[in-house]
Amino acid sequence: MMAGSLRVPPTTEELLINLAQEFVVCPLCSKRFKEPKQLVCSHTFCKGCLLAKISPRARQISCPSCRRPTAMPSKGISGLKDNQIMHQLLQETQLHTEVRGVINRAYNYYTVKYIFCVLVMHSIKFMPTYRVSPNKGSSNV
Repeated sequence: MMAGSLRVPPTTEELLINLAQEFVVCPLCSKRFKEPKQLVCSHTFCKGCLLAKISPRARQISCPSCRRPTAMPSKGISGLKDNQIMHQLLQETQLHTEVRGVINRAYNYYTVKYIFCVLVMHSIKFMPTYRVSPNKGSSNV
């Protein structure tokens, strides 16, 4: 941080969104969850990460985080429980990110327009002024 610059503390909503953004990251791939699957121990991983890590012939899955075993469903990794809360968090944080992007673009657009107007007004101030004299013979109503 630069000396003398002030940083506005984040709002509670911003803190919660930032926390949620960190929470929606798969511990195996370090990316946002894609098709989050939940194990018996409640740890959640991307379906693709589990497919890459677990043998399709395995009878059980050892949690990559805590090593607690989870029985392999008859449908394989696809049969694991979807983490619905994680799905909802992913949607909410994605929506917030998109809205924040729109707001930032609008803010930048209007900031540029404001600066342009200030520059125009500033340049007008230094332009020569002309006096407009009323037309002779015109009547004021």
